[in-house]
Amino acid sequence: MRAGISARRRAAALALALLGGGCQTFGAFPDPATAVAGRWDNAAQHAAADPALHRPPVAGTPYQWLDRQHALFRVVEAPALAGTGGTAVHLVWRSGGPDGPVSRERLWVFRPDPRTGRPRMDFYLPPPGGALVEAAPDSYAFRTLTQRDVTGYPDDCALPVRRTRTGFTARIPDGCTVTAQSGRAMTLQAEIRVAGETLRYAEAGLLPDGAFAFRVPNPGPYIFIRQ
Repeated sequence: MRAGISARRRAAALALALLGGGCQTFGAFPDPATAVAGRWDNAAQHAAADPALHRPPVAGTPYQWLDRQHALFRVVEAPALAGTGGTAVHLVWRSGGPDGPVSRERLWVFRPDPRTGRPRMDFYLPPPGGALVEAAPDSYAFRTLTQRDVTGYPDDCALPVRRTRTGFTARIPDGCTVTAQSGRAMTLQAEIRVAGETLRYAEAGLLPDGAFAFRVPNPGPYIFIRQ
C-alpha cells in the first residue's frame, strides 16, 4: 500500500516539474533595462544595404538613407529620476562606430504604470552639455539627477512595455503630440523591439499635414546586433 502511495507521489511530483519547465511566469521574463543594457551596432545591416542608401541623415524624407550607429545602453543609479520601482538607462549613440561623434543621448526610465501597474518606459532629454556621456553609472552626476534637470514628454507619450522571454517590445501610443522646434505640433512615433541579441529601433515625427518632420532611419528600422 505504501509503495503504491509513494509511486503516485513521485508521478505527481514529476508532472509538476514538467509543467513548471514548460511554463514561464511573468516574473521570470528578463527585466527590460537588463535586456537592453550593453553595446549594440548596426554594422551588419549597414554593410548589407544598397550603397545608394549610405547617405547622411536628413530632416523630412527627401531621400532614403541608412547610416551606421553604435549604441551604448547603461543602467545608471538615478533614484530621484527613476522613482520607486523604476530603473534608469542612459543611452549614447555614436555615428560611424564606437569612436564616432555622439549622435543621440537619452535617458529611458522603466517603471510600473501608476494606473495599471504594468511596465512602461518614459524617455527624457538629458541636461545640455554632454556631462553625462563620460560620467560613471554610479557617479554623483547621475545620483543627483532629478526631473528638474531633464526634459520630459507628456504622459501620453509613455511607451507601454510588453515583456517577452528574450526581451521586450515598446511602442509610443497614438496621440503623443509635442511641439517641434519650428513651433508646429508634431506627433511622435517610435517602436523598440529587443529579442535576444537583436535590437530594432524606428522613430518618426509626423506633422499635421501628414508630412514627416523626421524619420529615423528612412525607411526604418535600425537593426542592431549585440556586441
